[in-house]
Amino acid sequence: MAQQQQGPLDFPRIKILSLGDATVGKSCLIKRFCEGRFVAKYIPTIGIDYGVKKADVAAQSKRFSDIVTGTYHNPNFSAGGVGGGAARGSNSSLNFSAVRVNFWDIAGGEESFEIRNEFYNATQGILLVFDVRNRKSFENLQRWWDEICQYVPLLSGSSSVSKRTSTTGTTAAGKAVMNAEGKTPVVMLLGNKCDDTPSEGGGGASRAVTEQEAQQWAEQHRCIGYMDVSASTDLHVQESFETLFFHVIGKFM
Repeated sequence: MAQQQQGPLDFPRIKILSLGDATVGKSCLIKRFCEGRFVAKYIPTIGIDYGVKKADVAAQSKRFSDIVTGTYHNPNFSAGGVGGGAARGSNSSLNFSAVRVNFWDIAGGEESFEIRNEFYNATQGILLVFDVRNRKSFENLQRWWDEICQYVPLLSGSSSVSKRTSTTGTTAAGKAVMNAEGKTPVVMLLGNKCDDTPSEGGGGASRAVTEQEAQQWAEQHRCIGYMDVSASTDLHVQESFETLFFHVIGKFM
């Protein structure tokens, strides 16, 4: 994954993981957000990929303020239940104008489990992705949720806090991420490849998961919400990512 050129660690860092089955388009979504382009050829992620993107808070100050105070409403975004108000009550008066988002793009195959589990510690936000045309990728969300709860006990309601050392914590970027101990990461559910579903007069594969089903799953699993997205057409990519970032900022900063 190409990285945006950066200077010194002059802005706060937030740590975001992308999780979901192989081929659902996690890397494509991150590349679309970070580089503004779509790569049609499938190139599987081997282990872990890393990217960084500066996100301007000041440029979206009004929307950010509305999100952290719970007054923001997006007609394309379905807010979840338990985690929906995670950022509310936070102080929206920040002394920085931007954050650098550290993306850790996690391979979805079973063979990568031993690598994956080293990256959960200190995570502040999670993009949980499935393919709206692939029912199995939606059904497997529960497996992903169980794995998340295994390494982030507080999400499952456990009072224990993981003390595991994070592989990312030894890097310069990792050391700049604020301490997440005692706080649960913000989880956003995304249904990718909406552009490939049938449209009036067009082709495409049939949608296998309804928006209502996905919204219900998000609400039941403490996600801040759900959004249909498309890496190829850029549908809702920026707004879904920024909504996650702003919730993370409101909760952790």
